[in-house]
Amino acid sequence: MNELVQGLDLSACDREPIHVPGAIQPHGVLLVANAGDLTVTHAAGDVEGRLGCTDWHGAPIERLLGQAIAEGARAFAASGDGSRLLGESDGASGAAWHVTAHASGGRLLIEIEPSPADRPHPAQLLERLERAAAAFERAPSIATLCEAAAVEFRRLTGYDRVMLYRFDHDGAGEVIARTSIGGKLFTMFLVWMNRVPGSLAVASVGSSAVFGAMSGVSVAGAATIGRFAIPEMLARGYAAPLATGTVAAAGALALLIPPSIGFILYGEVAG
Repeated sequence: MNELVQGLDLSACDREPIHVPGAIQPHGVLLVANAGDLTVTHAAGDVEGRLGCTDWHGAPIERLLGQAIAEGARAFAASGDGSRLLGESDGASGAAWHVTAHASGGRLLIEIEPSPADRPHPAQLLERLERAAAAFERAPSIATLCEAAAVEFRRLTGYDRVMLYRFDHDGAGEVIARTSIGGKLFTMFLVWMNRVPGSLAVASVGSSAVFGAMSGVSVAGAATIGRFAIPEMLARGYAAPLATGTVAAAGALALLIPPSIGFILYGEVAG
């Protein structure tokens, strides 16, 4: 252990690319401006290429990002809020950029990131938010609420995986909710079977069987899919024996689909 510690090169921390201004925001731009007069004092990223301005130091926000963004930044600085989305601005190439401001010690940290081309319509976003709120209201417990929050946040952001942490007073934390491939698999089957009567039960059977076949363990499929399927079925009015029995039966079905660890062991024993 001592030899391992002695072999560490602590100077490697000094060579981290975070110390290189151009490496802080490779996909966008970070501006630092005085909260009083909104003049730029520092910047990171390709300011010249992204915003088309070479003399950005000391320039007002209005000249770099437009009058509407400058007015939003001025109102934000006067409000004392922690952060705020200021809107969109056009870059040098005509592409749209999201502009977000954060207040810190008399300065504004302004993040400028590419605006996604497939961003949803406001009505679609409102529908997603209402769906998330409905899922939160149906949660019967804090644990289920955290699970629903992870799932809905993944739907809103498009992230592959979302985890919720709970931190203790000593700074230690634990994962209390997460999304996984099981949730995606259940959602996929639910979309496919949406028009079929009893679609939740059918989706539970299909996703549990496929997950069990992928992992080779029927119990793993039932446990993983059950975390998503059983609360959803109970919230939709399914009887508890039907909800739990559906997932359990699907786990037994997964045992018959290769590669099944049970069949592998049986074949090894039977010769």
